Amino acid sequence: MRAKSSLHIRNKFLKMSCEHMSEFGLEQTSLRELCKNTGISSGSLYYWFNNKDELIIAAAEFGFDNISSRIFDCNFDDIKNIKDFFDANMSRIKKFQNQLRFIYQVATSPMYGDKLRAKVEVFNSDCEKYTQKLANSLNYPADELKPFIYMYIDTVLDFIIWNNEEKTRTQLDCIYNLIESRNK
Repeated sequence: MRAKSSLHIRNKFLKMSCEHMSEFGLEQTSLRELCKNTGISSGSLYYWFNNKDELIIAAAEFGFDNISSRIFDCNFDDIKNIKDFFDANMSRIKKFQNQLRFIYQVATSPMYGDKLRAKVEVFNSDCEKYTQKLANSLNYPADELKPFIYMYIDTVLDFIIWNNEEKTRTQLDCIYNLIESRNK
């Protein structure tokens, strides 16, 4: 029971750490401020992590797992067209934009990026699975849908970084129109 409680506390701390780093950024995050803002003692922090770098990776991985499961948490049977999927997914993505920006910052960092590579492989596997579900739902060949899903992911990354909704909408409409024109 004690191990379960400790894991729960660790996960709660990772969630708060991800939120804190998402708000203040990597450069502005000190362990002292993080402990102060999360209410976790530095002793507890060093019980779980050897240093700030381990915490950053763990917080990014935790955030990535949490957010990706929530973004992909949709009923594919209810999707009638790709535009519905894009719109519903973008609504979920907007809720997590700051955390996704933090995760992107960690993933593209020369210092931390390689350590997140395993999570990217899991994400790619999940994308394959969800592309297949979406293709089945839309009655569209998965191998033809896959390049459009990659374009969609690039569009989402662009949105996360620049927060330009008009540009994002234009890109999504373009992808949607390309899929629709191939479906005719």
